[in-house]
Amino acid sequence: MTLLFLSCFLFFSCSKRTLRPEIKKAEAVWFHVPEIYTLLNRDGSLPIHSFFDLIPQPNLTQRQIDFVTLTSIDSDFGYEIDLVSGKIFRQHNFCQEKDIWQRHRQTLHRPPATYGFIPRLLDQTGMPQKIIVLGRKRYFNQFSKEAEFTQTARVVGGSLHQYCDQYPCETRERWLSSLVLIAVNPNDPDLANINNLTQLKKVVNWSEVVAFMENSFGRNLTGANDQPAYRFLGEIPADKALEFALEKGHLFNFEELKTMRRSCHGLYDFFWKSSELVRDQMTKKQTLENLALKEYEKYERERAETPDYLFKDTRAINNKEREEELRKSPIPKNALTNYALFLDYFIQTYGRQMKACTKFVRHTNLSLDRRRHWYFAQVQAFLQLEELGYVYNCNRKAWVENFRKVDGSRVYDPRRELRACIPSQLDRAFDTAITMLSGIRNSFRPHYRFIEYDESGGGSHQQVYSWVFDNGKRLSCDRERSYQSPIFPSDITWQPFYDDRFERMRMIR
Repeated sequence: MTLLFLSCFLFFSCSKRTLRPEIKKAEAVWFHVPEIYTLLNRDGSLPIHSFFDLIPQPNLTQRQIDFVTLTSIDSDFGYEIDLVSGKIFRQHNFCQEKDIWQRHRQTLHRPPATYGFIPRLLDQTGMPQKIIVLGRKRYFNQFSKEAEFTQTARVVGGSLHQYCDQYPCETRERWLSSLVLIAVNPNDPDLANINNLTQLKKVVNWSEVVAFMENSFGRNLTGANDQPAYRFLGEIPADKALEFALEKGHLFNFEELKTMRRSCHGLYDFFWKSSELVRDQMTKKQTLENLALKEYEKYERERAETPDYLFKDTRAINNKEREEELRKSPIPKNALTNYALFLDYFIQTYGRQMKACTKFVRHTNLSLDRRRHWYFAQVQAFLQLEELGYVYNCNRKAWVENFRKVDGSRVYDPRRELRACIPSQLDRAFDTAITMLSGIRNSFRPHYRFIEYDESGGGSHQQVYSWVFDNGKRLSCDRERSYQSPIFPSDITWQPFYDDRFERMRMIR
C-alpha cells in the first residue's frame, strides 16, 4: 500500500512539474478561397496559414500573448516564415561560433531559448513580430514544422534587434531596429514568479541570449575579416513592451484580412488578363506585319518551330469575348502592342499594391495553371531586382546596380529605362533576371530565392512555392555550405512576348 501511494504521488508530481501551455490549433480560413488562389495539401485538404489563421489573443493586464514557435531551444536549425504560403522554411544551420563582438566568452552553438513570432502582428518594419521565450524545453509543447498551433507566454520586457547591412554603420540612423518581445513560459516553475528583465537576468544566462541574437542570425562575410551585422541592446519595461508592440506594429483583424485578400485577387486577375491581351495583340501585330513579307514561305517553314503559345490564341482576334475585354480595358492603346509600355503603365498605376499583395497573398495555384503561376513568379523576380537596387539597362543589355546619389535619388530612373526598351530587349531582361539574382546570392548580398518544397537537410518539408527574402548574412562557421542549388527552378524559362525571328526575317529581306 505504501509503495502504491508513493508511486501515485510521484506520478502526479511529475505530471504537475511538466505541465505545458495549452495548445490552440488553427482552423483553415485564409485559404478558403477559389482554388486558383491556393495550393491544397497533398491529401486535398485546405492548408493552414500559420500567420493569418492563428490568433494572438493579447492580454495587456496579464501581459500574456500567444505565439508560434519558429525555432525551439537546442535546435540544430533556424527557421523563418513565408507570409505568402504561411509555411516555415529552414534559414540557418547552427554551428560552433565565436562572439563577433568579443563580449561573450563561451562558444555559441544551439539556441538557448525558444524563438517564435506573434500571428497576425507585424512589427514596425513590416515583418512578423518576433518573440523570445525563456524556459526549459520540457515545459513547451513539442516543436512542429507545420506550425499550426499557438501556446501562451508571459511578456517580461523587450529589446531592440538592430541590423546593419554593411558594417560599420557610423550613425544610429543606419541601424535598422525592430522590437523583440522577451517572455517566459509561465508553466516552468523556475520562471513562474519572473515578471521583469531584472528578475529574469538573475535566473538565466542572459549573456548567452544576447550573444545568440547578435551572432546566430548571420554576419557580413564579404571582406577579409567577418564583420557584425546584428546587435541586441536596450530594454523596454515589462508593462510597456507588449503595449508598444501592439501600438507601433500592425495587428490584422479578420475583416481587414478579407478585404486585402479580395483586393489582391482582383489585382492578380486584372494583371493576368491584361498581360494575355497584350500578348494577343503583339502576336497579331507581328503576324500581320510579316505575312506581307516576300519571305512568306520561309516564315511558314520556321513557324513549325515556334512555341505553341505564340499562335494558340491568335484565334482571339475573332473572339467576341476577348474583343469585349479589349474594348473595356483601361490600358493605353499604345501599351497594348508593347509589353514594355504595358509593364510601365501597370507599375506606375498599381506598383505599390502589387508589392503589398505579393508579400501576403498567393497569386496562383500551380496545380491549376502552371503558365500563370510561373509568369507571376518571373515578373516578381524583375520587380524584386528593382527593389534591391538594380535596373535593366537596355543599351548595355544587362542588369546594373542602380547606385544612390548624394541627394538620395538613383542614378537611373527605372521607369525611363523600361520605356526605352524595345520588346526583344525587355524579354532579355526577364531571361537574365534569375542569373542576376544568383550572382547576388553568391556574393552574400541581399537577394530573393524561390522555394518550391523545403526538402533540404533540416528543411520543414513543406510546400512553399514562393519567393523569400534573404539578407545574405551567414554564420561564419557555415560559410562553406554549398550555395550551388538553383535560386529558381532551372527548367522554367521566360515565355517571350516578342518573337525576334520576325526581326531576323526583316533583316533577310
